[in-house]
Amino acid sequence: MKKFFLYGSLVIIIAIAILGITSPKSTTVQRSVVIGNSVGDVFTFFSYLQNMNEYSLWQRKDPKAVHKYKGAGNTVGSVHRWISDHREVGTGEQEIISIVYHKEITSELRIEEPFESTSEGFFKFTEVPNGTEVTWGYRGTFGFLESIIMRFIDMDKVLGGDFEQGLQKAKSILEK
Repeated sequence: MKKFFLYGSLVIIIAIAILGITSPKSTTVQRSVVIGNSVGDVFTFFSYLQNMNEYSLWQRKDPKAVHKYKGAGNTVGSVHRWISDHREVGTGEQEIISIVYHKEITSELRIEEPFESTSEGFFKFTEVPNGTEVTWGYRGTFGFLESIIMRFIDMDKVLGGDFEQGLQKAKSILEK
């Protein structure tokens, strides 16, 4: 019986090690839409953290969430903090860490609840003949144990639809 337990434990440890080694250590999810406005107008709209209240699906999931802003909202170092009891919204903050005017806005997303994580959010802007293509995305990196868990979670399914809905809402606002 002791040998069975020892061998069983060894098999489990080896299986966890193999899963951890072979599991993806990062993921990127992104969606795009073409908005029939100039890149300047579209970039300006998305650069203000406060405007997320108008298009973000997560903002609409909990109208009772508390939102606080630090900084101008459209500059490096600006922070949007939210506090929510809704399990799909949680508590965390987003800080703009990089802006390339009319090209890209990158934010660090720091989630505190329902679980702790740090990831990167981004918007990319490309001028196209009939307006501006906007890409909204997420990049996450995972440690050893997180990567095992993420092997069983399809982040594209978790976030992709929310990005699509948010971009469509922004499109309807900007094309009025």
